[in-house]
Amino acid sequence: MSTEGIISKYTATKADYEDLTSCFDLIRLLAEYEKAADEVSLTLSEFQEDYKNGKFEILLCRDLCKAVIGMALFYPIYSTWKGTCIYLEDIIVSPEYRRKGVGTAIFDELIQYCKTSGVKRLKWQVLDWNQLGIDFYAKYAAIHEQEWLSFKLNYDQIQSF
Repeated sequence: MSTEGIISKYTATKADYEDLTSCFDLIRLLAEYEKAADEVSLTLSEFQEDYKNGKFEILLCRDLCKAVIGMALFYPIYSTWKGTCIYLEDIIVSPEYRRKGVGTAIFDELIQYCKTSGVKRLKWQVLDWNQLGIDFYAKYAAIHEQEWLSFKLNYDQIQSF
């Protein structure tokens, strides 16, 4: 099922440096939602510095009072088979605005960004217990890559190598 034709009262726009504190607050909210608040080691100043250095971009939505109520953080990656791609790190929506079109407005704008940028693939992950997220992406007929397994090395492992 496509979300084309659905009209949202929200629109997503690119974030500015001044928005980063509000975005960082949303990141903390997401960590709490995922029961991992103690795993956030990133500081606001590091986040701001990384933004200034172009390591990521943010699309966000605001409420009528201009407060940030949702965001998507994404960055370029490269596929040896496809070329330039985008990795969506997170879509985060304030709890009181969930299921009201904010996530849809942000994701739709991200897809438009990918189209106009000539991106070959948009990729992301969803936690296996996040049925709301899984159902959200199913509306877009997103491909669920069950044959790929995720691996990672954390900071301590990298440092001790």
